[in-house]
Amino acid sequence: FMSDNCTEGEGSSALMQAYEFLATEIAKEYNVSADALGITRDFYPQLPKIQDVNQTIQDFAGIISEQDKEFIEGVSSQLKAQAKTNIVVITLEDSHGVSLGSLLAELDSRHKLINDEQAVALLFSKDTLSSGKTVFGMRRSNSIPKDFITGTGISNLRNKIMKPTLESDGDKDASISKAVADNYACVARKLAKTMKVKLDLPEGTADLAEFETGTVTIVVSLILILVVACIVSPPLLVVIILPFILIYQLFLLPFPSGRKKIRKFWHDVSSTSGSGSSWGSSIGRSGGSYGGRSSSSGRSSYGGGSFGGGGASR
Repeated sequence: FMSDNCTEGEGSSALMQAYEFLATEIAKEYNVSADALGITRDFYPQLPKIQDVNQTIQDFAGIISEQDKEFIEGVSSQLKAQAKTNIVVITLEDSHGVSLGSLLAELDSRHKLINDEQAVALLFSKDTLSSGKTVFGMRRSNSIPKDFITGTGISNLRNKIMKPTLESDGDKDASISKAVADNYACVARKLAKTMKVKLDLPEGTADLAEFETGTVTIVVSLILILVVACIVSPPLLVVIILPFILIYQLFLLPFPSGRKKIRKFWHDVSSTSGSGSSWGSSIGRSGGSYGGRSSSSGRSSYGGGSFGGGGASR
């Protein structure tokens, strides 16, 4: 229904599948077999029967070239040797409009694809890749964190690595095969990082890290922006520092001596502001103490006894 892929008569079939699925689940609770209820329909007839679940590549659609198969097997052998884990890749000729996630979950329930030796399974469909869609199914074992590839990582994998390959000029079959291999490489890199092992991959192999912004880069960029903003507009310095002062005063609030300091601070602020001095015009003008004590020069310290009060004399 959602993919608008129903011809006349298929709508009732979809409803019957949903009904039979629920009936089967209820029957399980009462130890009644689906066969006893007459429910024998295969919801996903497009799924192949996997003979050997230990094979890394299950290319039922025949879309992976020999060269890319060799590459995938090479990555797989490293994962098996170093991390005792693997990524299985499966291809279908046609998904028939069913989500690849649902198909992969059903394949796993039928054949137990995901176990201790095989941590991740990837499913591709020739019909979606041939139409230029970068959709793929991914299923992981419980030992792998749910977010070992974040939503942003999946988006980058699809749009910045697979999509340009599928849209490139040249042999369409070769592009589809390379898109699968690139996807495999990126997932393998992430899995290796999660398992704390290092893969030896050929130079130029697809890498999601090229499109990720590290935390350090973000922090440094924010600091540079902040410094430039304060130089261009000095009042921003006061706006930025003021919250830190307020937080500091919240820590002082529970203590009698702290409350005294707070009252004195705001008294100095109000008296300085009342004298017509400019807020923020001279932060830290003299080297005296915080809080407006008189310095030997006769001027109140730290900008006239207030934060940025402007050096008013006492």
